[in-house]
Amino acid sequence: RLDNVQGAAYDTDLTENYDRYAAEGISGSYISDKYSGGTEEMEFGALTGFSTSLLPTGSIPYVEYVDGEFPCYPRFLKEQGYKTIALHPYDPTIYSRNRAYPAMGFDEFYSQDDFDDPEKHGAYIDDVETAKKLIELYEQATADGGNVFLHTVTMQNHIPNDPQEYAEEYKVNAELPGMPQYYVNSLESVATGLRDADRAIGLLCDYFAGCDRDVVILFFGDHQTAIGDQNGRELLDELESFQALSEEEQLKAKHNAPYLMWANFEAKEAESAGAMPPYQLLATMLSRYDVLRPAWFDFLAQSQTVMKGLNLGEVIGPDGSFAGPVGEASQEQKDLLEKQKLLQYDAMFGQGFAHEEMYG
Repeated sequence: RLDNVQGAAYDTDLTENYDRYAAEGISGSYISDKYSGGTEEMEFGALTGFSTSLLPTGSIPYVEYVDGEFPCYPRFLKEQGYKTIALHPYDPTIYSRNRAYPAMGFDEFYSQDDFDDPEKHGAYIDDVETAKKLIELYEQATADGGNVFLHTVTMQNHIPNDPQEYAEEYKVNAELPGMPQYYVNSLESVATGLRDADRAIGLLCDYFAGCDRDVVILFFGDHQTAIGDQNGRELLDELESFQALSEEEQLKAKHNAPYLMWANFEAKEAESAGAMPPYQLLATMLSRYDVLRPAWFDFLAQSQTVMKGLNLGEVIGPDGSFAGPVGEASQEQKDLLEKQKLLQYDAMFGQGFAHEEMYG
């Protein structure tokens, strides 16, 4: 979403399908670990339920920690008889996904090398093309009646958001009064990618709405992206409405990213699960739709009555608001954080108790 870009107008609805399915699902904004980079951290958090805030600063989990038979949701489902498939329409070695995914229990990993002459808009494989590939993999995986877990990381709207990235007749047109044309054109590039991501959401949900099998889907943006880069300054550096915010308000505004949880077997009434760190996303969805899940994800979902989690150096309260640094947390929150830290450490580095009891 482009909520930070106040005063902009577009010649098309960028979130038509997101809004359509949010009306019968669970949606909102979560608190991303990173801004304009670091996709792997949010991906790792969602799939494992592990907080990167409890790891050393600067950690790259896929590269540093994911090895052997790593405890996470896809491995849990694999042990329950599910097929587990990962899809990323780009270089499979980025963030060592080609090594991390098998360790996480994925049976198959499809990358850009597995697309046959894919359509591209901009520099990367189109999001709609990726959605079509996901449907193809789903149909293949369930042809024998078995269950499947599919994890997909799209690529189209990745930086650098070149102002000339899209053809004139294809791109979204934007207006942002008083802003240099370079930044307007950069905004149009990002807006075009968002429109196409929304088209992919529509394609997938429309398809699965007609399936005779129960399907639950979690969509989430990995992070916001910097719009333009001219002499080290991006669009938000030039935008008066954003610069009027305090430094703390700017930091928090840059870390909001959208999510959408939807199932074809249970309609919600435009619910929201509130703000949360990425490691609560999958746990929340599985709990809200009562989907097969390990004890660890139940622990995370149940802990939200005390706090949603920890991110950006602050405790996130049950209502999704920042409650202050850990030192100012309630004793109940501190106790819960200490328990979470010990359990996560044991799951990642311990002697097997956490894997068997929490993910077994």
